Amino acid sequence: MLEHAKNLVKVLPAVLLLAVTVIPGSSAQASEGYFCDSYDECRGLFHTAAEMAAADISGAKVWAVPLDHVGDDNLFIDAAFYPAPTTGEKKLLILSSGIHGLEGYTGSAIQRLFTRELLPDAQKQGIDVLMMHGINAFGMKHTA
Repeated sequence: MLEHAKNLVKVLPAVLLLAVTVIPGSSAQASEGYFCDSYDECRGLFHTAAEMAAADISGAKVWAVPLDHVGDDNLFIDAAFYPAPTTGEKKLLILSSGIHGLEGYTGSAIQRLFTRELLPDAQKQGIDVLMMHGINAFGMKHTA
């Protein structure tokens, strides 16, 4: 349990730094490329980052589940799974975004930050990673 807490402490500063200091519309947002203005843009960038990471990880999978919704037929829950290369004790980190809709934009940014900057460390530590993007796709897409 203590080892899990140590691993979480390593990840939290990067996540908190992103969530607290990178304000949508700021110059940091544009230079980092994490925050998006729309559901479709977030979804596209999630897939791009996920496919790039998956290309380098044996057994990685990226997929989308279409959602039926009256009035909007372009909604999906997107997912990516990155298995760690180790055969020892199995650990799983689940990163989801957009369960209520509105926070999906920040969650999407954090998922891409993790994929680009922290996934290699998780792989080295033997941690499988499952990401679920835009769980409440309708709420995320139609947030004012």
